[in-house]
Amino acid sequence: MDLHGLLPMRDVPDVLAGEAAEADLRGDYEALRAVLELAQRRPLDGDLEALLPALVEAVARVVPAGRVVLLLASPTGELVPRCTWPERGEPVVLLRRELEWVHEAEKAVWTTSPTAAEGGSDALCAPLVGTHGAYGVVWASARDGFTGEDLRRFAWGARRVAAMIAECQRRRASLDCIEERVRLAFQFPPDLIESILHGRPGLAPGGAWREVTALVVDLRDRLTMARHGTARPGSESPLSSLNRYHEAMIDAVVRWRGVVDLCAGDSLLALFGAPIELADAPLDSIRCALDMRRALAELAGRADGEAFRHMDVAIGVATGPALVGAIGTAATRRYTAIGAPVTGAARLSRYARASEILVDEETRRRVAELAVERRVLGEHERSLAFSVRALEARE
Repeated sequence: MDLHGLLPMRDVPDVLAGEAAEADLRGDYEALRAVLELAQRRPLDGDLEALLPALVEAVARVVPAGRVVLLLASPTGELVPRCTWPERGEPVVLLRRELEWVHEAEKAVWTTSPTAAEGGSDALCAPLVGTHGAYGVVWASARDGFTGEDLRRFAWGARRVAAMIAECQRRRASLDCIEERVRLAFQFPPDLIESILHGRPGLAPGGAWREVTALVVDLRDRLTMARHGTARPGSESPLSSLNRYHEAMIDAVVRWRGVVDLCAGDSLLALFGAPIELADAPLDSIRCALDMRRALAELAGRADGEAFRHMDVAIGVATGPALVGAIGTAATRRYTAIGAPVTGAARLSRYARASEILVDEETRRRVAELAVERRVLGEHERSLAFSVRALEARE
């Protein structure tokens, strides 16, 4: 005995009933076995494509069908053949008007198919109805014809198939949501993830122009880190040191409601003002930069901070309009900004000396509490920047 106590059909004893009644009982029994077997084969990862062959095979066992075709509705509503049983065979001619009527009316029908290869055999067509409407239809034909009981079982089997499709979609949506949460957790503060998943501010196709403040932080003297990280057996590896460094920098970004755009090597790009609207993004970015500098000093002061004692951060901050939004594929999509603030902050970080924070004119103008020193950058294309000395308390 197997499968929830249901014997294989060959082992089922004869039923003491009329011939027609026994045939109906055996048909219902085999249909139930087919659906239970299908339930055991449902993919845990919600992969509908992997489930489709099992769906049409189960339908072929619910009724004595020679051919089975499963069609699903596309995003535009068009019914598209997705799987056929058996895979190889004579071409099948389907009446689109009949299929569309079944899909829209959500009713099963029993008709005569004009398929030449089937010699005018009977056909059954039933909707795959879920809680949110019909997913599509399933069609079957048989050379020897169908009966009213076959139509009843076919419609019942179609409902079970629709339930499997719905469960598959729920599993896939749940896994997609988990994957999206994990991906967002690398870039956004925890309290912003829910609003992004529901409203997705600024993540619409095409993005939006927003005023942002970009911050680029870079480590100075990277070769020293590699040398100190490999000087003695048992000492911390350069990669482990970089991970600790990035963790400290990202903590500072999250603390001041920024968003990490990119981590590459020992550089980090953070955005302030999008997608989280801030009352004073330039000021928050300066506070973040000062916290980053303090965080590196704290790492160096720890007993296990030898790798950081020869390190310094160089930080550039720039403010202005930028195009913000999602970029990348579904699997790699991230929130980013394109425009002058990003290139400006990167340029400032390259010019910044060890432990220096350089800001552009717009950031300096927006943060009146800054005590700065003017610097002229470049030899050929000169530009003005401001080196942050202190941030005075706001009254």
